[in-house]
Amino acid sequence: MSTADADPDARPDCSSPPPVSRGKRLGEAEVVLTKELAPVLRAWVVRWMASYPRGQNIGHNGGGGHEFLGPLEWLHQESGVRPRQISRIKNEEQRFTSLTQAEALLMAISREHMLHTGEIHIIPNPNWSQEQYLEYMQERGCY
Repeated sequence: MSTADADPDARPDCSSPPPVSRGKRLGEAEVVLTKELAPVLRAWVVRWMASYPRGQNIGHNGGGGHEFLGPLEWLHQESGVRPRQISRIKNEEQRFTSLTQAEALLMAISREHMLHTGEIHIIPNPNWSQEQYLEYMQERGCY
């Protein structure tokens, strides 16, 4: 749909994840606190490991037998987030996680509702100045 066909009274969608790296801005406009996301991922990994104990064949047939697909590799496959990045988040090696990555991981484990219920808070990226954040939100029609 072109912008000419758009409904002028329609409210802009301010809930979709923002684009990455906008000029001199660092990262996405909105992030989540890793300390709120990490326990959810750790609990999911514990449940995964209990459901699929070591030695049980999970994954795809790789020629002569099955290859084990661990929890981080499965999350990578389902979310598109690299296993090392998932590990950084799970182990709280960073203070913030991009909203795009958090949403992808939570969707993979069927917990995306946590972003909407406030169990995991979405906050402005602290690496952005207040002016940059407000300008970005105004560009999107949110303020």
